[in-house]
Amino acid sequence: IGVRYAPKQGLIFTGLAALLAVQVLVSNTFLQPVSTGLLDPPAPPQTAVLTSTMPIAIWQDGLILQDISVRGALTSSAGGAEAEPVEAGQPVIIEAVWDSNKQSDKPYTLFIHLLDEQGQLIAQYDGMPLNGQWPTTCWQSGRPFSDVYELQLPDDVQAGIIKVTMGFYFWPTGERLPLVQPDGRVDHNIDIGAIRLDK
Repeated sequence: IGVRYAPKQGLIFTGLAALLAVQVLVSNTFLQPVSTGLLDPPAPPQTAVLTSTMPIAIWQDGLILQDISVRGALTSSAGGAEAEPVEAGQPVIIEAVWDSNKQSDKPYTLFIHLLDEQGQLIAQYDGMPLNGQWPTTCWQSGRPFSDVYELQLPDDVQAGIIKVTMGFYFWPTGERLPLVQPDGRVDHNIDIGAIRLDK
């Protein structure tokens, strides 16, 4: 801009033109492009078939739990018949169907906790959906998908009833995502089932 409006003669024009020439020379000689490391958006997972249009839980940032099943569950939010008990040392398999009703601006981490009858944590899962390949910022409204989680029970866990709970948190701060219950109560996790553990 300075060169354009400077007088065509004189030191000012010559000086600015020389500075521009030096800038172009330095840029082409020394400055190299640097990759941002950003990749193309991941391919969306296969759309799941919903067995019910009524969601089990809706978190405040639009994350929806549409369906849930727990291997060996006695009771669950989705209902179900009596199941065979699990044994210590065996994995607990959980399959969830997720959806959203708006675009989330944060990649939340899912947590699943197995608690004994005293409320003590005996096993847990922490991670982003689909092994980190489909973060919550990529979820699309009306595109439900299923995901499977495996939690290994310790060999020395005591027999009894194990409660299964889940929720979301933002990893950089550890802040849990609020969940609004049907009665208006605000919570941060939902009980999704109970397992009878035999030794």
